Amino acid sequence: MNKAFKQKIVDKFSSIIDVVSIILLAGVMLVGVLEIIQLIQFFIGNNVSGAIGSILYIIIIIELFVILTDFVLERHISITRVIEIGIISLVRDIIFKFEKLQADTMLSIGIVLVALAIMFWVTRHYQEHKIKLSSKKQKK
Repeated sequence: MNKAFKQKIVDKFSSIIDVVSIILLAGVMLVGVLEIIQLIQFFIGNNVSGAIGSILYIIIIIELFVILTDFVLERHISITRVIEIGIISLVRDIIFKFEKLQADTMLSIGIVLVALAIMFWVTRHYQEHKIKLSSKKQKK
């Protein structure tokens, strides 16, 4: 296969990925709107627990929207945002399924939360270090 043919294939797949990403963005927006409507209903019905769950879910939806938007525009996915979604999702599950969780499941979730927190800290630390290095290079 020649290089031009390979590039055509890559371009076609890139176009397909763009279409799928835009469809996912539209789906995330739709789910976000539906969840906001659900949140309003929880507030009207004085359901504080449901409202908190909806708020956490909306935060997850917003993070997903930002991740997908970054991917469509820059072809880049922020690992810290993905880790944030994981942490928020686990905390949401702990809050609303606390009575149903068994000890071994809670221990497992705790270990995963600690691992995600360490990954988040390392990633942030690496990004800050990278920014400091690039700013030092620009000053020279």
